Amino acid sequence: MRRYTYIYIMCLLAGAALVAAACSGSSEAATTSPAVEPEAPEPVAFDTPTIVSDFNASPTRAPYGHIGNEELQKWDPNHGPGIGFGVFGCYTGLHKYTDSNVQPNFMYNEHVWFDKQSADANPNGTNLWQYEPVKYWPNGEGNTLPDGTGTTLPSVSPEDTNNGETGEYNHYVSFFAYAPWSNNDSSDPDANPWGYCIPTFSYQHEIANPWLTYRLHPKLKKQVDLLSAIPLIDRVKPQQTERLPFQFQHALSCVAHVLSVRCSDTMKENLLSRIGTDVSKMQVKITSLKIDYELTEHGRLIMWRHDAPYWEPILSGDYMTTRSVDYYTDLIAGDGKTDLVYDTDGSASLWVDDTKGVYYIPTHHGHHRQTATISMTFQIIRYAAADPSTPIVEWSRRLSTTLTLSDYVDAYQPSHCLNLGLIIDENTLSLVASIDDWDAGSVHDQIVAE
Repeated sequence: MRRYTYIYIMCLLAGAALVAAACSGSSEAATTSPAVEPEAPEPVAFDTPTIVSDFNASPTRAPYGHIGNEELQKWDPNHGPGIGFGVFGCYTGLHKYTDSNVQPNFMYNEHVWFDKQSADANPNGTNLWQYEPVKYWPNGEGNTLPDGTGTTLPSVSPEDTNNGETGEYNHYVSFFAYAPWSNNDSSDPDANPWGYCIPTFSYQHEIANPWLTYRLHPKLKKQVDLLSAIPLIDRVKPQQTERLPFQFQHALSCVAHVLSVRCSDTMKENLLSRIGTDVSKMQVKITSLKIDYELTEHGRLIMWRHDAPYWEPILSGDYMTTRSVDYYTDLIAGDGKTDLVYDTDGSASLWVDDTKGVYYIPTHHGHHRQTATISMTFQIIRYAAADPSTPIVEWSRRLSTTLTLSDYVDAYQPSHCLNLGLIIDENTLSLVASIDDWDAGSVHDQIVAE
């Protein structure tokens, strides 16, 4: 009996020693290794974009469907929560961006839209551009995005690159953007012109610079302007909240919808010489005016250039498409006239303004060239001094001239606008064109076609 009692007492003493040792170790760990709270993830946020060479400063040159800063913020019930812009984010780990290691693995056509309700409630608010779900800056912990999706990222080696200032490793993300955002739905070009005109993008796992395709809309009043952002390359997680500032450029070129028409000096002198005792006035009356375009239908925009949007042709069977624009003679801007006429005793030129501007893609396929052919029918009208209210048609002419857009470098650059001017002579129609930036109206070139 005494033997069992001894064993029992020894077991109790051993158990007490183990408990004491465990408590001592726990206390020591608590004092020497305090808990470190994980770093809070930093969301990727976007600032209000700006548009470089915004031709809203010269609205008379803008074709229908142009996009300016205000258009990006509009709420469109047929297009979801605002037109906004699309973003591609490319995570390259510890390696800086090159065209051989980039793919849109961080963001793929993310729709960033203007939160009009928040802006109305707080006009001075800062976080007015939204997208869902929110992405967070990579922090290098593990090999997945810190957004809860578990998206696999490219593997990196710790010895490749580090930040010499902080001793930490930089994890690089490059951002590319375009506007207006497209949902790739091209089934109904009338209801969704964005989806029709911007139908495809680079593939999500494609190792290449992000790109999109663009095609001309068949209807002038549905045509879509296209903006391309200056890319934000090799961005790293900021020390504090930072909103990324995109600057957009117009990626297309355009022919302005304002068309000037005047008589040549020789023709004007000849008409003026007719005015005398029997003739009170001579007139040139334009009875028809039409522009027939032959344009590149499809193009691929590569979204990596800093200096200007970069286009490549799409080699398909449908190289070219045609557009015809009729300028009706009863549509004269500002002067209230019902006919398009040139009065030898008054105006120096005529302006036709019928919002008929046309966008075109500044690229072509092989020997296929983009052209604009202008056809005009006009009459020479005489008013007798004895009966000045009755016009007498002396003769009529139908003339035409063709301009090849790609023959002139400045007319073939993104964000440039071609302003057309016609000079009428008795047997020839001459074309004089000036090329402007969409914002400043500075003339780059003078083009003359006979």
